[in-house]
Amino acid sequence: MKKVDFLKEVAEELGVSQIRVREMLDVIEKKRNEVLQDGEELTLMGVKYLTKVQKGREGEMTLEDGTKKPWKTEDKRVPKIKATKSLKDAV
Repeated sequence: MKKVDFLKEVAEELGVSQIRVREMLDVIEKKRNEVLQDGEELTLMGVKYLTKVQKGREGEMTLEDGTKKPWKTEDKRVPKIKATKSLKDAV
């Protein structure tokens, strides 16, 4: 199902315009992102959203002249998504 078709079905079910449904979904997406940026977890419509810290790595690389140059990457937060039991049961 395409996004336009989904918006149309939700709008018909709620008795509101497709534009209003689109605005609601945009607000939900914006708020979800704010929650995740704060490092909190959110369970919404059968999906559990959370962030995980991915550890940085470090090591050495050998240059053409035989010298070694150290390198390091920083820790970063990455999104993680899990399906909840209700979503698994529905599928």
